[in-house]
Amino acid sequence: MVGLVVLGIAVVAGLTWLMGSVVLRTAGWLLLFLGVVSLANVVASGWVGAFVFAPLSLVLGAVLWLAGHWLFAFKHHFFRSRIAARVFARLARGRLDPTRGWGVPVIGADRSR
Repeated sequence: MVGLVVLGIAVVAGLTWLMGSVVLRTAGWLLLFLGVVSLANVVASGWVGAFVFAPLSLVLGAVLWLAGHWLFAFKHHFFRSRIAARVFARLARGRLDPTRGWGVPVIGADRSR
């Protein structure tokens, strides 16, 4: 039984490492989109539930999007988005920046995006 739990944790960790950044960034965009649609719904129809869902969705979507970029930068030592790079370098004072302190640049990294 313990072996299955360890195997399950290993599989989840491996999938998170391989696909986590893509999944987190995509889920973040979807939640951001749902939050914007909910805000429009609040304005159009005055639905009370959207007053709770819209801000929560916007904040959670932004956090998931940033978490996906953090995981990508941790793996590849550069950010896919300039916005995410600025958030981690300036707003978080660089302490959360996974690319900080790397003395040797990653060879072949496409930093033009």
